[in-house]
Amino acid sequence: MMADYFGHFLKGVGSGIQTGLQIREMRWQKKERERIQKEKDETIEAASAFNKKIVEFYADKELSRDERQQLDTMFMSSAYNIQELIKGSYEAVVKLDKETEESNLALLKSYRDDWGDFDVDLRTIPELSEYYRERTVGEKSKEIFDAGDRLLQKQYEAEQAKEPELDVTERKYNWATEAYQKWLIDPKDPEGINFEEYKKYMGVSVTPEKSTGLEKSIQDIRTEGERAGIDPAKINKAIQDKILGKEAEVLTPTPTSVESLREDIKNAPTIEDARRMEKNHIAKYGDTLGIPNVDKFWSDERVGRLTSLKQGIDKLLDEKKRLKKGTITSADVGFEIEDDIQKVEAVYQQLREEYMKYRDMLEKMGVDLSQFPELMSYEEYLKADIKPGMGIFYPSTWGKQKPEIY
Repeated sequence: MMADYFGHFLKGVGSGIQTGLQIREMRWQKKERERIQKEKDETIEAASAFNKKIVEFYADKELSRDERQQLDTMFMSSAYNIQELIKGSYEAVVKLDKETEESNLALLKSYRDDWGDFDVDLRTIPELSEYYRERTVGEKSKEIFDAGDRLLQKQYEAEQAKEPELDVTERKYNWATEAYQKWLIDPKDPEGINFEEYKKYMGVSVTPEKSTGLEKSIQDIRTEGERAGIDPAKINKAIQDKILGKEAEVLTPTPTSVESLREDIKNAPTIEDARRMEKNHIAKYGDTLGIPNVDKFWSDERVGRLTSLKQGIDKLLDEKKRLKKGTITSADVGFEIEDDIQKVEAVYQQLREEYMKYRDMLEKMGVDLSQFPELMSYEEYLKADIKPGMGIFYPSTWGKQKPEIY
């Protein structure tokens, strides 16, 4: 019995101690909940007074859209943050987390102190916004700050993309320039105006002699600008500057248009055409083509074509460099031919004509053609027979064999 009694005694003491702790914890929790309620009531009262200050501040200050946006974000986030602080304080009391409770209530007091001393210098709004951002504890208040940042960025990008407001004169100039260009495309366009009308709208008076040269210069700006892929608005501005006698901005061709011109120069029918195209571009836009030597640039392309043509022609010849008999396909010769298959002699005539055309061009430029021999025409080849003195020493073959094409 003593053992049983002793056991019950110990158990009772333990239960008594636990009950005492629970009572003390409940008393502390009740006291802290009352304290939190008091802090909450004081914060609500301070917030009400602060709200009146905000209304007066907005009424008295000339705020920009961005400044107002930052302040709105800051105040809205603070309201949600205060809710999180009060809620978190109650939860901390339940968990007996005194440290979190004290931290939350200290932040609540700092909000009240800040509101009482509220006096914003507009120059410090960004710093003030960052100060309030660092005090956020809840996810909702952090999200509001993030959303505010995104909105400011979006507004900034929209502002950057917005076209500047034009005055009446600028709008008239733009309309007249566009109308004149419509007339250039189609003189019958009802929305177009001719050059004489265009000059009147632009307020320009020039002699008939100068008018012709001016009109040509303007048309050149448009033609070259479009060819160079330049923004139409910049072309319009260059045309306006030209007719008004202003120093025009140097237009910069797009990379795509530069590459297109390089191809045009490379494929120009003659070296003179290639030189002219390069010269015109440099005069208008500077040396932006990346062609150190236009003659070599143009001739290298022809040498490449000549090489391909000779390779194709070699496929038409046998080991003794005589024309083969029969037909050949596009795939075999490496060039597209009509109906995809033709007689060897017909293909030879086509390829030789191209080959000799490029060879003659390069010969006039002084290009080394040692690897590109002259080719006998098909007519000459038909007439030519192997005769004495051509390296054949068997009379029985004379007049029965053809010589080498080259």
